[in-house]
Amino acid sequence: MPTEDRPTGSPSSSAAATPEAEPSRTGGVKEVDTEATGAISLLGNGSIVVDTGKGVREAKLTGDTIVLDVQGSVCDQGAIPHRCTSAQLSKALKAGVSFEGKVLIADGVAVKVEEIVKEDSAASDG
Repeated sequence: MPTEDRPTGSPSSSAAATPEAEPSRTGGVKEVDTEATGAISLLGNGSIVVDTGKGVREAKLTGDTIVLDVQGSVCDQGAIPHRCTSAQLSKALKAGVSFEGKVLIADGVAVKVEEIVKEDSAASDG
């Protein structure tokens, strides 16, 4: 009788893309199953929503969530990118800060939120 129920070498839906692994502040490694890029807003109850332009993704913020801020709109301590807390991100989003970013999500939890600065043609006065 076989003692192992797991098939070996079976294809999975994520076989084409190698999932990233992000270290957690508590020492564990979480496998990233979703990456969403777009406008980030606060949903409430400690969660954020990423509007990708093709839909929205929800992710819960935790004390382990890594927040990297390039422009200093969330926090401005240390070298760029500034390493902020999820509480600082929540506070900034509540205050109306516009934040575009890439969010790595593992099991519905935001593992990393990294600000992306899009080049704006209106920003160059010429």
